[in-house]
Amino acid sequence: AKKCSEIHPDQLETLAKDAHVLLKIDRIFPSGDPEKHYKELCNRFEESPEGRVKDLIIGHFAIDADGSDKEKKAKELAREFGSGDKSSWPTYVLLKKGAEETTEAIKFEGD
Repeated sequence: AKKCSEIHPDQLETLAKDAHVLLKIDRIFPSGDPEKHYKELCNRFEESPEGRVKDLIIGHFAIDADGSDKEKKAKELAREFGSGDKSSWPTYVLLKKGAEETTEAIKFEGD
């Protein structure tokens, strides 16, 4: 079943080999309109016909901006995607199927 889920940084490279990955970078406890919009996106994704979204994964990194070293990999990836500053969160990044480098990611900016 397709659904939005948390993506661990170590999974990203493997996932992008076989599917397009739309990744939301955000804090651990997101709230407000941006989170509401993400949930609406997830609902639409889950209700979409399988054929339209078969090569798409939607998920998120939950980062504790003031947290421990265990989040180091997620923070490093956020920086590589141009989203190292928590004031820019949430940020959406698309890795196209087959992408091998974070530099190949497309960052979505704006509202």
